[in-house]
Amino acid sequence: MARLTLTGLFFNLFFLGSAGGDAARFAGTLGHAADRKAKLALSLIQDRLVGLGALLLVLAGFIGMQGPRLWGEPSVRPLAIGVPVACAAFAAAVSALWFLAYPTDAVIGDNSRHWRALSLEAIRVLLPKPVFMRALAFSLTIQVLVIAAAFLAAWAVGIGISFPAAAVVLGVTALALSLPVTVARLGVRDGMLLWLLAAFGFKSPAAPISLSACLLGICLCWAFVGGIAFYWTTQTDSRKR
Repeated sequence: MARLTLTGLFFNLFFLGSAGGDAARFAGTLGHAADRKAKLALSLIQDRLVGLGALLLVLAGFIGMQGPRLWGEPSVRPLAIGVPVACAAFAAAVSALWFLAYPTDAVIGDNSRHWRALSLEAIRVLLPKPVFMRALAFSLTIQVLVIAAAFLAAWAVGIGISFPAAAVVLGVTALALSLPVTVARLGVRDGMLLWLLAAFGFKSPAAPISLSACLLGICLCWAFVGGIAFYWTTQTDSRKR
């Protein structure tokens, strides 16, 4: 699993947003469980849903801490509304899907309700009650640690900013980086940091561009490790043949 994750980081460099990583992980896991294509695809969607939910929860919390500052800047004021609303919508959607998929402990559906049965089974795979909350808690921890690492990078390049403010800037940037906008996310990180850091008093482009270059360097280092993991995997598979 660790090798697949690192391989995904490598392939993110060649596709729009995170699509390359998802495709590489799907292809890698398919070799071990070719008879479970549907569940593998749903597991990738589940991974995205849990990660998105955790990021929205973290952002909503830190935006609450920075509410007065964000309301004072018209350019970022929509964030103070949009992110908490999106977080609430995510929580409501998950709750509604759980209500639909787990009405009783009975077996889902019958032959006369084939499509309904398939849909409910897909929801159960996507949102397994016993492990979903644990996965969300683990993802929350990872999101905070990633933001903390980027926060240290910001201080290293001379951006003196509080952790809650940095969490808003870096969290929203991470949210934008997940969108399939440009290949290898080129330009997205720069633009987001320029816009968001300006709202916290950093009007000069030098500091945001320096931070963007630093974060890109960190991503490239992990992608290099992912490239080695991919090469190792392909060499191992070729020897087995």
